[in-house]
Amino acid sequence: MEQVDNSIMSDKENKSFIAWLLILLSISLATRLFFLFSTERTLDMDECVVGIMIKRVAFQGDRFFHLSGSDYGGGHALIAYTLAPFAKLFGTGDVLTQSMTVLSSVILVAVVAIIARRAAGPCVGLMTGLLFSFSPSFFKASFQVNAYIETMLLAATALLFFSKTLDAHTKNSFIKSLYAVGFGFFSGAALWSFEFAAVIIFPVFVSALLYIRNIGFKNICFSSLAFFSGWSVQINYLLHEKPSSSLFGRWITFNSASDYLHALQTLAFSKFPDFFSPYIYHYPPQRPAYSLLLTILFAISFIFILYAAFSSLTTSKKKEKKVILTVCVTVAYYFAALTLFKNAMSFPRYFLPLSPVIAFVFALVASFLLNTKTKSRIFGIVLISLILSLQTVSLFDMSRCRMNSCQNRSRIDKTIEFLDSRGVKGIYTDFTTKWQVAFYSDERIIGSDFAFDNMPRHIPYELRIAEMDNVPFVFPSDWIVLEEIENGLKRGNVKHLKTEIEGLTLIYDIEKPIKPFDWLFY
Repeated sequence: MEQVDNSIMSDKENKSFIAWLLILLSISLATRLFFLFSTERTLDMDECVVGIMIKRVAFQGDRFFHLSGSDYGGGHALIAYTLAPFAKLFGTGDVLTQSMTVLSSVILVAVVAIIARRAAGPCVGLMTGLLFSFSPSFFKASFQVNAYIETMLLAATALLFFSKTLDAHTKNSFIKSLYAVGFGFFSGAALWSFEFAAVIIFPVFVSALLYIRNIGFKNICFSSLAFFSGWSVQINYLLHEKPSSSLFGRWITFNSASDYLHALQTLAFSKFPDFFSPYIYHYPPQRPAYSLLLTILFAISFIFILYAAFSSLTTSKKKEKKVILTVCVTVAYYFAALTLFKNAMSFPRYFLPLSPVIAFVFALVASFLLNTKTKSRIFGIVLISLILSLQTVSLFDMSRCRMNSCQNRSRIDKTIEFLDSRGVKGIYTDFTTKWQVAFYSDERIIGSDFAFDNMPRHIPYELRIAEMDNVPFVFPSDWIVLEEIENGLKRGNVKHLKTEIEGLTLIYDIEKPIKPFDWLFY
């Protein structure tokens, strides 16, 4: 009778969890679609490259295995192939280019909520999904086409399959083998999508060796083969091409133990508060007090988790003890692993894989408080309410940011209109403007970023521009290279015209053909 009651209760919990999860996902999707269609943001350089890749795959039959011209970023190619059929129906543009990342972010919320639910119950799962979905850094990343969200989704799916392989209730050996294959394949695909997936996947592979008895040696072999299958594109590239650097060499940041400790200190005390700011890509935090407050809340919550972990060592709640210790080890490991990645010193976006863990910590603490005495429940309600309030403030802040960035789009459109009116087909420009002009002009106007000739990346326009005469210069007005170009042309008595369009300076109608750096010799 008791088993029947438990079964009915479990069935009710499952249905309730699924219903609330669907409501959460609907709200998450609706909020993202509102931001996507009501605000406008000029796509950044690599995002524009992905947009061009989508068009090339759809209409020219081009094939890409990474971010075009690079030896990394398979997630960019995945986006291009997925959206290419839709480009044939709807054409390319900002919304289509961002659409897969937006949808992937909502699916990722679902996967994270399910993993949290399996670890600590339905209530914690739903709270984790809620806090994760609207966390500042993750919400902003939901619109950024840089393969980070897609990589996290592949890695999270791999972790979900891994948890399934350890499920004692799965008696069917064939089903368990399928879970093991899924874990391996999605792990390999995540590593191909972006190298930073290694900091998520590697510790799981190591821990899998500790569970050989649970998983089975045969399934470990299946999982390993599936991993190499998922990573096969990158393996093929490493075997047949000559990468610009070793697989992880360009990321390593330390040479000694002191460098490692300094990097860890920088991440923990200088960069970690930036993670809570909505400005995670080329923008400094605009609300330091907001970031600091969330950091303090996380620190308090994490200390509470540590206290609960030590307290649980003397209790018989084995599952609770495992969950808490896993969280502690995960956070400590991630901070340690992230010190290997030199770009993490500059961009808080490298904390993104930690964001579901942060949400889980908040949810776990709130759940503990809500399930204790009345006074503690109040603290739990206050904690969740405060975090959600801060995140709501962040959403309004991000809306303002996206609206203000329309100015960039305006100047790109006006620049393209000006160049079109003069029949210009190519420009010398900076790395970012090159790709924005190419994307928004549908490649009617291409650019050569000659000032960045140490970055031979992406779809090559340089050879085509080398055959053109009287190629204009287009640079942000505050770039010092403009003054050098003008001085060079004046020294050579080369006649030219100059105009400015909303912060972009154009030097055009140059009297004689000018090639990159010719102006240096006048």
